[in-house]
Amino acid sequence: MQVIKTLNPGMPGTDKWHPLYGDPLVSVRYRKDPVTGRTVTTVERVVEQHYSFGKDRRIKEGDKLIYIGYDEEALRCEVKAAGGVWVPERRLWRLSNEMTIEL
Repeated sequence: MQVIKTLNPGMPGTDKWHPLYGDPLVSVRYRKDPVTGRTVTTVERVVEQHYSFGKDRRIKEGDKLIYIGYDEEALRCEVKAAGGVWVPERRLWRLSNEMTIEL
């Protein structure tokens, strides 16, 4: 199928799709099958976001990012024991949603 038109959110023609998909809407495309002449509307949307800083340092939506001062060794050990991962690029500790600690 051949793309005949691509529309970004906010452009005329996307008003119908924004209430269904909201802010994750990336684009609306109209495609035409040259053999049958059929036109198809497709919607592209964001389904997951994360920041990647290498292996085991992926930050996902909802992860807790915690700043721990250099002298707070006990708290750092507790975060580490709970499965926290140091993200050197951000100078923060990352805990996934499932992990909890007592602050």
